[in-house]
Amino acid sequence: MLALLFLCLYLIWGATYVVVKVGLEYAPPLTFAALRAAVGGLALSAYALAASGRFPRDAATHRVAAFLGVVNVAGFLALLNLGLTRVSAGESSILTYTQPLLVALLAWAWLGESLSARSVVGLLLGFAGVVAVVGDKVRVAEHPSWLGYAYALGGALAWGLGTVYFRARQARVDLVWTTALQSVYGAAPLAVLAVLERPTLVPSFDLAWTVAFNGLLSSGVAYLIWFYLLRRRTAAEVTGYVFMVPFFAVLFGALALGERLGPTSLLGAALILGGIYLVSRRRPAPEKPG
Repeated sequence: MLALLFLCLYLIWGATYVVVKVGLEYAPPLTFAALRAAVGGLALSAYALAASGRFPRDAATHRVAAFLGVVNVAGFLALLNLGLTRVSAGESSILTYTQPLLVALLAWAWLGESLSARSVVGLLLGFAGVVAVVGDKVRVAEHPSWLGYAYALGGALAWGLGTVYFRARQARVDLVWTTALQSVYGAAPLAVLAVLERPTLVPSFDLAWTVAFNGLLSSGVAYLIWFYLLRRRTAAEVTGYVFMVPFFAVLFGALALGERLGPTSLLGAALILGGIYLVSRRRPAPEKPG
């Protein structure tokens, strides 16, 4: 069962980077993010209302959903889309999925989840991978896409904060309503930013299906699975298991968009994935005496 859920995440979130790339041809990045959040939030809210027959009135659910809306939705989606306007889907996914490394650090500092020597080595390896991916591009005057890499890393940090915060507050909230309301609350600041962006939409079938895919699957179904898994494993472990998402994103980017990664990006990806494996690898259970 868990293996099937992880596979769903790999496929949905791996395809998301390519789908957003397509959608950004028809809408500006912040406008597309606002549309995605609104569609996902309204659809999930309708489902939650039909399933439960009630709207949550407890302050805890709304407080958690509001915080997640700021970091998981408004912050992450805005930075993700801004990054994808400047760098490839593959590179963006590689840097976004440094999130497990950030989660391991945040969970250690915030939740008291332990970091073994192996995890520390994994963190160092992962951050070395980040340096390999972006190290020769962080020259403002010479490399125009440096800001895209910064956006991707900022999105990873925003998502990491949301993951650890949910892990700390999970017992107090309804899973489906939290997933729905985070998109509703996150859509509000995105809508304000979208107005400032002065959007010029190009109505088309491609805009409609990319918004629907991202709203219903990426922000809806996938986040439901994500929060469900976070209730059953440690934050570092769950985030580590999704290290295959960049592989699918690179694969889909190559197949659908003809993207290719250079040797330093491939080296960085290998280091990051190796670091995530070390951080998220479960310790063997101690043998019982006798």
